[in-house]
Parts: sequence; C-alpha cells; structure tokens
Amino acid sequence: MIFRLPKKGYTVCSELSWSHYRLLMRMENPSAREYYIGESISQNRSVRALERQTPEKSRRADNAW
Repeated sequence: MIFRLPKKGYTVCSELSWSHYRLLMRMENPSAREYYIGESISQNRSVRALERQTPEKSRRADNAW
C-alpha cells in the first residue's frame, strides 16, 4: 500500500499512530483513504473519532490478522 506524501514534504508517519494506519489500511477506496488521512491530521482526530467518522461500508469486513 502506498501513501502519497503531503505537499509540505514531511512524512505522514509522524502525524498518525499505528492504530490510525490499521484503520486506514482497511479502506478499499484510495481517494477516501487519502481524504481521511488529511482529515485525521488537520483535525487532530483520535482513532476512535476516526472510526466513528468513517462509514462502515468503506472498511473491509475481513479484519482478521
């Protein structure tokens, strides 16, 4: 999975936690994923807030690790 770097040129890793990425990686739509990455960073959303914000249908049902 590839994430685009923001225009500022810094990595997104320093902005989001691994738990954010676990949730975002389950999203099938790349444009929706990018949108929620930007929203999470700009609004400083917690993982729980991000989970409430993302529609259930945008996440895959198979989250078995």
